[in-house]
Amino acid sequence: MSQTHFALRSSTGKMCQVDAAGITIGRDVQNDIVLEDPAVSRSHARVTREHDGLVIYDASTNGTLVNGRRITGAARFGVGDELQIGACRFFVERVVLSTGLPWSREAPPQRALSNRAYSKARLFEGPVGVVRAAALALVLVIAVPVLLTAISHPNGGAQTSAPGTVIGAPPPAAASPNASPDWANVFSKIAPNVVVVQNATDHTSGTGFYFDSNHVLTNAHVVGSAKSVKVAQLSASGTGATETQSATVLARDAQLDLAVLTLSQPASPTLVLGSVSDVRVGDEVMAVGEPQGLAWTATFGRVSAVRPGIDVGHPGVNTVIQFDAAVNPGNSGGPLVTRDGRIIGLVTFGRSGSEGLSFAIGGDQMWTRARNWIASA
Repeated sequence: MSQTHFALRSSTGKMCQVDAAGITIGRDVQNDIVLEDPAVSRSHARVTREHDGLVIYDASTNGTLVNGRRITGAARFGVGDELQIGACRFFVERVVLSTGLPWSREAPPQRALSNRAYSKARLFEGPVGVVRAAALALVLVIAVPVLLTAISHPNGGAQTSAPGTVIGAPPPAAASPNASPDWANVFSKIAPNVVVVQNATDHTSGTGFYFDSNHVLTNAHVVGSAKSVKVAQLSASGTGATETQSATVLARDAQLDLAVLTLSQPASPTLVLGSVSDVRVGDEVMAVGEPQGLAWTATFGRVSAVRPGIDVGHPGVNTVIQFDAAVNPGNSGGPLVTRDGRIIGLVTFGRSGSEGLSFAIGGDQMWTRARNWIASA
């Protein structure tokens, strides 16, 4: 069996679960999360779980930010929200734990959440510090003569090798699975599949991408009332030039904000469709579109939250992906792409008057609806 719990993940990747008893954050060592930051109070804040979210009780003199806004007293927040205390940022996530396993507070890794290096002076404070200092002195007494001997007799008793061979050279470091992707390579594969949708009927334009060799997906509000549109694609010559063809509007759903276009000439798509179930808060993403008429522009960010559509005023949408890459008019209908080149959503809108609040319709619902429309055409 498993249970779903809330957790705070720091910007460094460390995680601390929050149970019904709550956790405390501050500079004093008795806190569950200890932050070595002069801007953090000794007992800065307490976070508790209440029903389907978290509540923070701020007891500091320097303040706490939730999603960039300073709070006073208590404030509720939930999955995808950001908590900032001093210079440290935390993101709320859901975690699944096996029933009966102990909480991390019994062996708390969260004490390593400090933004700054642990003070070296503390290593030698108190009785335990005296023992540490004595141990370090003993190591130095033993190690220094050995090092001096090795320097004066570099080959004494050591294995020799052929010229140019390095004895004991470490093997090449393997690439970290969490290393930043080569976004230039990802973009070069995605861009030829992205099109600019030109709607002469409503005098607007937006973005779309190939769903298959004969169809393009875009937002319903991009095509508006038009029965046909023009789509511009990158030239197959690879010179950066564009080619334009006509496309008819096969189907549209204003509530889902999805439209399918039928191309007059077949394309050669190379896209890989992904699932919302694989999306995690914190994942790196790329949006490709035509912001303010600047076609094939890529912007980059991270997934901030995965929410039901009704939470952001789109009740017809099962799932929306909130992310912080910049989007502008013209981005609508473009793909939201993961670090491994999968399309997980259709970029649809940004929250006006806000920064870093961008939204895409989750792909699963769109893939199903589009396939049904095409099959029944």
